[in-house]
Amino acid sequence: MNFFDDGSPYLSHPLLTPDRTSAEIDRIGELIDGLADHSLVVDLGCGFGRHCLELASRGHHAVGIDPSAAMIAAAEASRAALSSSLEGTARFIVGSADTTELGLEPASADLAVCLFTTFGQRSQSLPPSASTTDLLQAAARFVKPGGWLVVEVPDRQRTIDGLVTSEQLGPTAVSRRFDDDTGVLHERFENPTSTFDLAYELFSANELEDLLETAGFATAQVVPAALVPPPPTFMTVVGRRQS
Repeated sequence: MNFFDDGSPYLSHPLLTPDRTSAEIDRIGELIDGLADHSLVVDLGCGFGRHCLELASRGHHAVGIDPSAAMIAAAEASRAALSSSLEGTARFIVGSADTTELGLEPASADLAVCLFTTFGQRSQSLPPSASTTDLLQAAARFVKPGGWLVVEVPDRQRTIDGLVTSEQLGPTAVSRRFDDDTGVLHERFENPTSTFDLAYELFSANELEDLLETAGFATAQVVPAALVPPPPTFMTVVGRRQS
């Protein structure tokens, strides 16, 4: 099964706590010199909506898009449960950012985010020829000149050097392998009832900077760390939309 299908272990990932989510949004604010009140934020690959809902709780307007219907269903359920406490808005859409109509005006978003291995995903039945730049080009359409893009991904070399090929996370056994030919990391999650597969392309900081520039973003900074550690192999790249 795809990692983001119904019953995914991602929905109960031990790292993805409310406290971590809040700290990640705080850190994004630091990296972009503050997020103005009532900002419009697009979350590309929003998963179960944790960042969008945190942003909405702070009075912002968030649009989350994800190709997984199961993830969006979980996001919608969380939004319904939190609706009375949200000062802003959160809207969720099933689809791919480069092909789905989001109902946004071009160049209207203050910020786009793509976090926690979303960039480079190869696990949504994408053909090997699918372009990694499509998502960035979509972000460039949404984000206003001077607006921001924050991408958080594993750093390729550090990930390969520190690759844990097998581990046990609660009831779930995880195995990993890196394909040198394609640059793709494959993970398998096996629990007593289901098996889920995840795959994503790995990049160096220089490669990611080049991709951002091609899409129209100037790199503002590269931080050799996750927004909030762990894991220790992540990097965060901040881009600013050029005119």
